[in-house]
Amino acid sequence: MLIALICVCAAVVTAQGGGVVRGKVVDETGAAIPLARIMFIDTATGATRELKADGSDGFAVEDVRPGEYLLHVTAAGFQAVDHPVTVGNDALKPLTVMMQVGLEEDVTVAGNRRESPLQAGQNADAIAFNRDFLGQLPVDGQDVVPLISSLLAPSSRGVDGASIVVDGVEGDVLDLSASAIRRITVNRNPYSAEFRRPGKARVEIATEHGSLRKVHGSVAFIGRYAPLDARNPFARTKHDEEKQLVEGSFGSPLPEHHAALFLTGSRLNLDESAVVHARTLASIEPLIENVRAPQRHTAWYGRLDVHPNDRHTLTGRYDFSGNTAVNQGVGGLHLAEQAFSTDDDRHRLLLLSHGVVAPFINEVRAGAEVQHKRSGQPADRPAVVVHGAFTGGPSQTFHVNDQTVVHVQDVATYFRGAHTLQLGGQGRFKRVHAIEGSNFGGTFEFAGLDGFARGTPILFRITRGTPGADLSPHEAFAFVQDDVRVGSVLSFMAGLRGDWQARPGVGASLAPRAAAAWAPGAHKTVLRVGAGAFYDHAPDAALVRASLFDGQRLRELVTIAPGFPDPFASEDIVVDAPNIVRLAPDIRAPELLQASAAAERELWARTRLAVEYQAIRGRHLLRSRNLNAPFIPFGPRPDPAFLNVLQVESTASMRSDALSISLNGQVTSRFKGAAHYTWSKTTDDSSGVFVPPADSGDLAAERGRADDDRRHSLNAVGTWDVGRGFRLGAVAALASGVPFDITTGFDNNGDGLVEDRPVGVTRNTGQGPGLAQVDVRVTKVFPLRPSSKRPDKGANLQVSVDAFNVFNRVNFRNFIGVQTSPFFAHANGARPARMVQLSAKYKF
Repeated sequence: MLIALICVCAAVVTAQGGGVVRGKVVDETGAAIPLARIMFIDTATGATRELKADGSDGFAVEDVRPGEYLLHVTAAGFQAVDHPVTVGNDALKPLTVMMQVGLEEDVTVAGNRRESPLQAGQNADAIAFNRDFLGQLPVDGQDVVPLISSLLAPSSRGVDGASIVVDGVEGDVLDLSASAIRRITVNRNPYSAEFRRPGKARVEIATEHGSLRKVHGSVAFIGRYAPLDARNPFARTKHDEEKQLVEGSFGSPLPEHHAALFLTGSRLNLDESAVVHARTLASIEPLIENVRAPQRHTAWYGRLDVHPNDRHTLTGRYDFSGNTAVNQGVGGLHLAEQAFSTDDDRHRLLLLSHGVVAPFINEVRAGAEVQHKRSGQPADRPAVVVHGAFTGGPSQTFHVNDQTVVHVQDVATYFRGAHTLQLGGQGRFKRVHAIEGSNFGGTFEFAGLDGFARGTPILFRITRGTPGADLSPHEAFAFVQDDVRVGSVLSFMAGLRGDWQARPGVGASLAPRAAAAWAPGAHKTVLRVGAGAFYDHAPDAALVRASLFDGQRLRELVTIAPGFPDPFASEDIVVDAPNIVRLAPDIRAPELLQASAAAERELWARTRLAVEYQAIRGRHLLRSRNLNAPFIPFGPRPDPAFLNVLQVESTASMRSDALSISLNGQVTSRFKGAAHYTWSKTTDDSSGVFVPPADSGDLAAERGRADDDRRHSLNAVGTWDVGRGFRLGAVAALASGVPFDITTGFDNNGDGLVEDRPVGVTRNTGQGPGLAQVDVRVTKVFPLRPSSKRPDKGANLQVSVDAFNVFNRVNFRNFIGVQTSPFFAHANGARPARMVQLSAKYKF
């Protein structure tokens, strides 16, 4: 008995000593990485033990009690790895931690990373592309914007469109060259409190950087030529179009400084044409002509990463984008004489500091941006608008916008127990100088060709005054978010975001957000729910117009039934009081309320299926309303000092319901891709901030289908490794049509706005046709380094052929809803016909 008691006590004492966590650290080839630094963090207490991997023998952490832990592994020349470890009463199998070269992360389609499906950022309908996957898809001239746009939900976008988050900094423009992009993610963690917009209205981009171990780079040439393209369906002949793009990149380690440098640049020469399809008095046949509209784009990008130690990274990034274009604003009903030029230059500087001090991770981002944008020039004579037929005369467009932005952001992450707490904030200081000199030459408006033939315009409008304004629309936000793991099958996320805007009447807003995920059993099935509020801001353009068109600084003068071509030729002509624009005293930040429920299923390794229902309700959305419209047609104005008082107010609303099905991942060893089908219904009562209702006294008639409401849409992307160095990539889009508005072409109610609809007709009752397009890329890889295990990883030459709209289907757009138009209920434009692009790329 005594011997047995001694044995039991010894076993208990041994068990109380804890277990051992063993493992090894390897690179992508399986070779051991010597001197890798390991931090073993107890997530419950934050206690940290530090050790080093000793080459082929790996590492061992002794006396580990049951609980949740985190392995944070770093090594020179490799990307840091965080590996969660759960220690129970049973002995653990040896771990293998694989590290990837440099800071490069190989993410293709969401689902390829073996992370817990309970994490908020691991929703199955998220789509992520890395540079290799993007390089296999058909992209017109390296422009990834059309591809990304097809994956977003129109109902979730804000006033300025989707959010573009580049290296953690939120904006609304993507103008980086393709070689500067390392990874693109759409709809990751839809209810994150860190960002202003929901997942399906947000694109996250990680930029490219150099390697600490090797020199690498590429040179690419892309060309498109008219003989290979099909004719635009609205053109009589093919225009001599050309596109030429040269792009290069270079990355290298900097010896003795533990740093890496990456540089890239591109130059695009695009000589395309716009097709005019209008109707004038010169002929009963439509006027059809091709108008050359060349564009030039230059982009530079540079990035320096410095690693003072294994826990700290400093990054400096600079990029420049310059765009010039001529003969813009032409096409469809707009004649060649309507052409104007544009130029847009943007400089950006970003400094980042990433530090790890267990159990904290902190990232500081500070940057500055300077932009100059100019469109058109002051006009010296009037333009002519014949509704539904043509727009002629000199362009009245003249805008100048100069912006300087400075921002500072700090985001910290804290790990403790089952909690991952994240908090941060940003201050964004902005200075805007704007010139709004449009319509200084004046514009005649005619109801139709009959009125134009008689020389009887409906009205004449012209702007006079001082067109400059200076604004300081500063912004700031702060957020806090906690991800909680409840056991092994349930997680919960709750967050709160506060936004502040230095805009009249908008002020501060608080947006609560929450999400939960439940994964019973083997975690093959995940059920998710989420809900949250998302606030937008009043656009700068609204502030500019309200400050300028006040009746003092700028005066928009309107004359009803003027003379022609001299609007003031008759002594009976009376110039009415001016139009003014103002912000409503009770204007509020536009708000979207979103809720969703989803079921996800892992079909096989790295491939998941998701079904989701999503409801969105928009409140306090922006619209313009005429407060000074006559109570009876052509009657007196309530305030005789003005003609129209267009008030920007937050009284519009929106309702959207959607059911989506997504398949995403590595379908086979050679094929990977994503497919997304959505049934949706979206109704609202405003077409935009500056689009007034047909009758400001009857807003009920504005309730109708949203401008971008498509009942069905299917988008798919995929790549197939055919073998023998051949790869095939494809992008497909199928969708039902969008609506269009129907108007009379006259000012029936005498309010000076030609937006009137027929009696009993509500907004957007016209129906356009559907959309169908398939784009294909075929690539042949010629390896130039025989010892390379994979042809696409060593030095190689890639030759590709892209075919856009490969079946040459006519996808109509720009439907005319003006009843007086000879094109009524018909389109006067179409998406591009089939185009063929050739490219060659050398990688080393």
